[in-house]
Amino acid sequence: RFLDGYSNVSMVSTGGRLYPIRKRMAELRPRFFASPAIEMEQLNSFLFERPFDSANAECVSLLNNEKINDAFDFNTGDFKKIRTVDQVEKAFEQSKKTSVYFVGHISVDGQVQRYRSGGDLSYELPVVQFLHFGSTLNKEVILIGCNYADDTSRTLDAAAEAEILKSALHNRLWGEVLQALAGEQNQVQISEQNSDGFYFKRAEVTRPDGVKPSRAYTFIFFRTPAKPSVALSALRFVYGNSGFILAALLVLQLLFFFVFKSPRAALWKWVNLALVFIFTFVFLFSRL
Repeated sequence: RFLDGYSNVSMVSTGGRLYPIRKRMAELRPRFFASPAIEMEQLNSFLFERPFDSANAECVSLLNNEKINDAFDFNTGDFKKIRTVDQVEKAFEQSKKTSVYFVGHISVDGQVQRYRSGGDLSYELPVVQFLHFGSTLNKEVILIGCNYADDTSRTLDAAAEAEILKSALHNRLWGEVLQALAGEQNQVQISEQNSDGFYFKRAEVTRPDGVKPSRAYTFIFFRTPAKPSVALSALRFVYGNSGFILAALLVLQLLFFFVFKSPRAALWKWVNLALVFIFTFVFLFSRL
């Protein structure tokens, strides 16, 4: 708090980058703030450098609001609307996708909520329960709270918000999604939270004072890995495509045996044969 009296204060990240401090929050981008306790370089890389593939994601929604559901349905590979508590775990277990976006309302105290069409609360589930789903089933789980969708006391224009949401989800970086939802007049505020000893990032997209709800959107990110290095990306590509690479090497090996007969080709024939053996093991290991 002693810094409140200073107008020009910045924090230095582990990568040596300066982030201005505004009202005890570090400013990553204009109107985009994060708690100084967060590792800024990793968060910035996750939000603005690491693209996500919505086509390889399934969206599961607790919402009744059809316009909001349509916005998610339009922008994700698979979309499923559920109602009851017992359908929640089944939705995760039955999903064939590597990522699951779970949509509902998210309360201030960290509960994922479902409302009935009349506006009364149906049930709520703790955020940390979804962390366990993701860990057990080896899936990336991102919680999205559209906190105005089924709120009968809202003053936000839900139809207008649905169009903003639909447009924002076209982006392929989470930071750009959050910025598009905030627009020119509002803020994104990211904090690190703890529930039962488990830490996660919570991003809030605000709306102007006097508008209800003031927290229009809440995003919960359980994992925020930075963009992988070029070398690691290359290794992942080779591992994921080892079957195609092996097939190409086998075709090339046949050409070395029956077509290419020069002395130089004889050397490359043995090099290629060694690669065939290597990628045979890589391919077999990737199938386990």
